[in-house]
Amino acid sequence: MNGTKAVVAFYFDAGSGVGLGHAMRCAALAEAFREQGHLALAAGPPDGAAIHLTGDLFQWRRPESGCAVDAAPERWACWLKGQGATIVIIDSYRIRPETLGALRSAGLYVVYLDDHNAFPMDVQLVINAGLAAERETYRFQRAGRALLGAPYTLLRRRVVEARRLREQRERFELQQPQQILVTLGGGDPMGHLPRVLEALDRVVQSGCCLEAHVIVGPYMDFPEEFKEKPWIRRHHPPTDIISMLPAMDLAVTAAGVTLQELLATGVPCAVVVQADNQVPAALAACQMEAALPLFSTGPPGAPLEKGNQNETVVLQKPLEIEEIARRLFMLLHEQKRAQALGEMGKNIIDGLGALRCCREVLEDARRQGFR
Repeated sequence: MNGTKAVVAFYFDAGSGVGLGHAMRCAALAEAFREQGHLALAAGPPDGAAIHLTGDLFQWRRPESGCAVDAAPERWACWLKGQGATIVIIDSYRIRPETLGALRSAGLYVVYLDDHNAFPMDVQLVINAGLAAERETYRFQRAGRALLGAPYTLLRRRVVEARRLREQRERFELQQPQQILVTLGGGDPMGHLPRVLEALDRVVQSGCCLEAHVIVGPYMDFPEEFKEKPWIRRHHPPTDIISMLPAMDLAVTAAGVTLQELLATGVPCAVVVQADNQVPAALAACQMEAALPLFSTGPPGAPLEKGNQNETVVLQKPLEIEEIARRLFMLLHEQKRAQALGEMGKNIIDGLGALRCCREVLEDARRQGFR
């Protein structure tokens, strides 16, 4: 890859039941490759919301045969190489482990974005940027490496700019009304949105002056009973969340990619869990005192750590609405505590992980003879 333009293919899941997190972190890595002068192809199943989200970062292409990658990985590898790609980056829970090895055996440099460490890997490089990932030990069927932990968090370059703008904002006193971001992902499979809005309504009834900016994901419905609330501002896709971050006093978020953006920007966070893959990040962020949990963390005195990611994951039980309201009220009124959460988040994630990963991929591929 010495001074030559690489073609990097991305294959990621997106859509109802999956959300947009895979697309978001692939977009961040694609942006880093493009900034280095390389091309990024999106070869996975197309999704309208993902295409809106990623803009012109990808050239979207699909094999004319229309066959699934699991059904014919060798044919896919031949097609990818015909597009000029020798590097393929995969962010999919659905793809079969043996497909990864088949793509590698067919002559591709395969990178797998992982969260679970659930099976022996047959790829050249694994990236797991989970907040608790540094203690993971990956097993490889053939020679391979792993980039682990928060330094490799895949975020768009604009997050770094939002962090700078937020740091420049003068905060001698709280804004009135206080600004709250509610962003629970592309969908709401656990039904958190009505519970969070009911808790915020109780905060408003207690006399707190706030505006809640609610991101209505493309795969969720907005609760009918809250449509006329004057303190709610609804935002429908495509929504530029990053541009909103510098002005936010607090965020209620699921523990996906948006949590990482909020931590890197320094926005104080309260966290819910939407899926089992979010449990490690949610627990780790709360253990590190970078976020406040809106879910049960076990009996008094129990550690917040989940332990090894190979263990069975149990979704955390949401708190009662009254307790959610109490915690949000506390964060809105205890400015020092909220600021401490935000500062800890910035200490954990610096926003430069995509560039680090891009350089590691290109250098490792070059060492292994990929051009």
